[in-house]
Amino acid sequence: MKLKKVIALLLASVMSVSILAACGSNNDGAATTPSTPSTDTTSVGTVDEAAVEEITTGYVPWNFSPDNPVTISIWTVTNSGAPSADNIIHQLLLDELGVTLDMEMTTTDNQDMRISTMLAGGVYPDLIGSTHNDALMTAGGAYLRLDDYLASGNWPLLREHVEPHLRRLSYRAGEVEDGFYQFPNYNRWYGPEIKMEDWSAPAFWIQMAVLEDAGYPSLDGISLDEYFELIENYAAKYPTIDGVPTIGFTLDFSEGRQWSVTNNALQLQGGANWGGAFPDLHTGEVRHYITDDYARRWAHKLMEINQKGLLDPECFTATADQFQSRLASGAVLGFPHQRWAFSQAQDSLRAEDRRERTYVPVMPTFDNIPPHYSTGQLMNIHQGYGISVDAAAAGRTEMLLDFLELMMTEKWQKILFWGIEGQDYLVGDDGLYYRTQDMRDEQHDPIWQQANQARAFRDNLPKRQGLWPDGNADSAGFQRSEFFAGLTEYEQNFLKSYNKLVWADFFNDAYPTPSYYPIWQLHGMLSNDANLANVQLDEVQYPAFARLALATPDTFDGLWDDFLAQVALIDTQLYLDEINALIDDIVANE
Repeated sequence: MKLKKVIALLLASVMSVSILAACGSNNDGAATTPSTPSTDTTSVGTVDEAAVEEITTGYVPWNFSPDNPVTISIWTVTNSGAPSADNIIHQLLLDELGVTLDMEMTTTDNQDMRISTMLAGGVYPDLIGSTHNDALMTAGGAYLRLDDYLASGNWPLLREHVEPHLRRLSYRAGEVEDGFYQFPNYNRWYGPEIKMEDWSAPAFWIQMAVLEDAGYPSLDGISLDEYFELIENYAAKYPTIDGVPTIGFTLDFSEGRQWSVTNNALQLQGGANWGGAFPDLHTGEVRHYITDDYARRWAHKLMEINQKGLLDPECFTATADQFQSRLASGAVLGFPHQRWAFSQAQDSLRAEDRRERTYVPVMPTFDNIPPHYSTGQLMNIHQGYGISVDAAAAGRTEMLLDFLELMMTEKWQKILFWGIEGQDYLVGDDGLYYRTQDMRDEQHDPIWQQANQARAFRDNLPKRQGLWPDGNADSAGFQRSEFFAGLTEYEQNFLKSYNKLVWADFFNDAYPTPSYYPIWQLHGMLSNDANLANVQLDEVQYPAFARLALATPDTFDGLWDDFLAQVALIDTQLYLDEINALIDDIVANE
């Protein structure tokens, strides 16, 4: 019965609901905003002391060696390209450890359907790298609960990785036993957060060329009208870019990413990346913002720019890959999203040395409201690798934990995120890693990445982010000296024109957030009925926003009223009541 409920929720998120008319997901995407959660080492799951003792005393580490080969099957959600047959990192895993990775990769816009078929079939690979914030693979019984294994102390690096945040990372929605199931894939910081590029914060992005052509106008306190005025002026002046028709503004409305459009109604009223609902920070009570006047104004602005011919006419039907391809063409002037979500396109433009066609963040708001787009990097919950129940039944649990533990060591973290010494980076006299310009150029080449990096594998791998004891950052993107050395003259001059040092400086200074931030990460703890109400709201709001954006001035008001009438048919209060109860529980256990 539980499995049927989970699959019903999944199907609701990828197919039409009869009274509501389309599809969506009211979550906020994988790797999204803010600051590190408060420390809480108390698991919500129970630990079986007898099981812990058995795991501890009977433990024999796996001998990873070419003489003891093993194949690890993996399903992972990623928009990274598939590794080539001669991929250097995959070959190194085989040559040094005897490990072959048998990988199935699913893009974010196909995740829901693949999860539903996997749960229905009941057959799972060894490691499952889901990024569904509602923890549907956990609720469907696909993951093994790991509390007893962590408590054994046999895997100290994995334990250290999750223990300070164990309560927050634990599942507790009632479909399966409460506890820890899935290692977080991003933003578990060791020491202070390093900010070069804000990969998590949402923004309205704009091409550097647009700002350069406008004389580097001030972006402080910019309004949405002023943002679109910059785009409109440039598009009128340059109707084509390198022979391609200029697209003023596009949207990522691919399956599972529609939140990148609807959630802007929250940012435009000065809210952070809460997702789902918006709390009154004085009372803690939450409300839906998707039906408020700011949401209406945002939808109306989309209608206005569409009437002017600035909105990409195919944005509501494009896939995730097509969205990336549009940006990589260099013809798109602006769009709303988070930095991680278009890294492929940004890398392609950099590889072609078209830096003026890459993007910087802008934070427009309505009514001169101070922007709060950025709150720092948020540790992902219900996203990352977990061990399947099939792997556990086959007696592979400890081997897989040994493998993940090995991947958490300094040696393998540096291989996965820096590459091979002498080939991908060099070591200076001061011990700091650096790259030559040729090495930097290679890093942005998608074809080179497929042959020389294990991006699809590492996307959902637990990561040790921050500084290593030797002073080197976890990856080149966070190495300050390497960041500056990798800037082209064009980028250096652009930053100087805005009196900025790094791209993150275009965002507001991160501000403290309460322990229950963000609300979208609480969705995995909702009851089936509350989750269904949330899915139903998605089914209404996403197609409604598309209809509103494509409306005409004389039909907009009627469509907005129809949208509100559809929302009124949903028990949204049940969702809000459960979110409020979860917030009360979190605050009570701080």
